[in-house]
Amino acid sequence: MKNRRTSRLNWINACSFSCLIIAASSMVNSAAASSELWISDESTISILSPDGLKADEELQLIKKRQAALSETDQQNIKHWGAGSPNYRWVQVLLQRYKKGPPSPIKARGLSLLNLAIYDAVAASENAKLQYNRARPIGTELHIELPTSASYPSSHAAAAAAAAGVLAYLLPDDASEFEQLALNASQSRVDAGVSFPSDITAGLEVGKIVAKQIIAYANADNSEVKWAGERPMGPGKYKGEKFVYPMVGSWKPIVISSIDDYLPEAPPAHDSDKMAGELEELREIERTVPASITAWSQHSTYQAIQWWYEQIATSVFENRLHNEPLKTAHAYATIAVANSDAIIACFRAKYTWWQIRPAQLDPSLSTLFPSPPHPSYPSAHSCNGGSMAGAITHYFPERAVELSDAAHAGGYSRLIAGIHYPSDHKAGSKLGKAVAASVVEFADQLVE
Repeated sequence: MKNRRTSRLNWINACSFSCLIIAASSMVNSAAASSELWISDESTISILSPDGLKADEELQLIKKRQAALSETDQQNIKHWGAGSPNYRWVQVLLQRYKKGPPSPIKARGLSLLNLAIYDAVAASENAKLQYNRARPIGTELHIELPTSASYPSSHAAAAAAAAGVLAYLLPDDASEFEQLALNASQSRVDAGVSFPSDITAGLEVGKIVAKQIIAYANADNSEVKWAGERPMGPGKYKGEKFVYPMVGSWKPIVISSIDDYLPEAPPAHDSDKMAGELEELREIERTVPASITAWSQHSTYQAIQWWYEQIATSVFENRLHNEPLKTAHAYATIAVANSDAIIACFRAKYTWWQIRPAQLDPSLSTLFPSPPHPSYPSAHSCNGGSMAGAITHYFPERAVELSDAAHAGGYSRLIAGIHYPSDHKAGSKLGKAVAASVVEFADQLVE
């Protein structure tokens, strides 16, 4: 694996393309590559040249298939033809993540998914530069014809990579994800924009990438169990239950030293600064609208799904849906910024074990129970700061809107009475700093 700091179908399967095998003698020419892969080793991804493939015969297969498309086939084309390769796959995982509160586990899963899609797309787009195969000509187009070369299919590569990583994250649904990958890939041929051999080659690329992303994930320390000793004292978090104490020991994807991003120590529990913060919490006017805002921000939707909807919306509005490399790069960068920020955030939480406001002052009323982990810094603020910072890099016209949304998410925790002002300030700063570092690294991949 590269040093991160210095480089960085059912019917389709029935077609026999024996020449499309992964072979050591058919390496993609790295000199033609326009972008670096994030995690995967491109030297292990090899594709035979499409020069020997019979395009005329494949074209007839496409036309025969199109002449018999069912309503289900038509819907499949529309479904997978919407948005970039990331769009539908992110929806799949977000649907699984709807239940329960936001968590570091969900941030990690989304980062692995989007990293896999980026690496698969980047490897495919690099190969397109070498082979420069024209798209099918004379088919009935059901979606907009991409302007890139045809071989291998980036959408098929993304589908196989996504399905593989999703099966790792949610093994009980592995067969469903595999079928979705076949549906997504078949839709490109049915739509008239890819040859069957483009799909076969793309699927092989995606499968290799998925294996490498999973191998990386298996070595990120996320399975390490808590074996520490919690500190006790008047200013420390109280309660028998505390969750995710080991997240801070997970391996970040980009930031090399978590300690460089930790905020300064929080105010002492018996300091004038803390007394002032408690008073600020008491003075917040918890009107019905304010309370509704706090409750809505407490949901998984607002903390995770809403932000991914902003990415998808921005991609559509900027007509980037037919530029898979650009969109995959954006999704991966944003997801990694968020995941690394959450890792740093929980390292900070379990560095200081800061007591929650209602634990320090039992007379302080809260809208809902405090989450079962230390107070400083606010994870909601780390989340919003990282998301807004990374998304704004790609869509600067939304800077004010997204900054306001991040602040609203963090401030809602003060309305709820479960965080101090210093928690919000430190979390926001941490999230923005991590996002800036991840963006700087990611930009080097596509220079």
